[in-house]
Amino acid sequence: MNMPAIWMSIIAIVVCIVLGYKFKINVGVPGLAFAFMIGCWYMKQSVSAVVGMFPIKIVVILICSSMFYGFANQNGLMGQLGTRIMYPFRSIPWAAPIALFFTGVILGALGCGVYANTIFMTTFGFAIDRKSVV
Repeated sequence: MNMPAIWMSIIAIVVCIVLGYKFKINVGVPGLAFAFMIGCWYMKQSVSAVVGMFPIKIVVILICSSMFYGFANQNGLMGQLGTRIMYPFRSIPWAAPIALFFTGVILGALGCGVYANTIFMTTFGFAIDRKSVV
């Protein structure tokens, strides 16, 4: 492994975080710029080789799920589902995490994939948290 490239990458990550914090910008933009600078200029790789190293599958999953569940959250669906599932457990608060667990188990048993189930339950949990009075 090329040690100077590793140190340049670590410094680039720190610079990206500082830029994002100071100027309130998305750290991905300078991160992409640094990736191309380090990959193409310093390591002498082609642009297609640098782009080939990006985790495209993860980015697509994050974007698609954010759009889908963001819409479901904005129109109130997740809050209503949370209310309907948690209502029977309003007098026994210790059973609420167990109900959430079995909701995830049932979704998994019905065929909901790993990514979808995780994102659904996370969005669902946030919707329940917003409605809680604790």
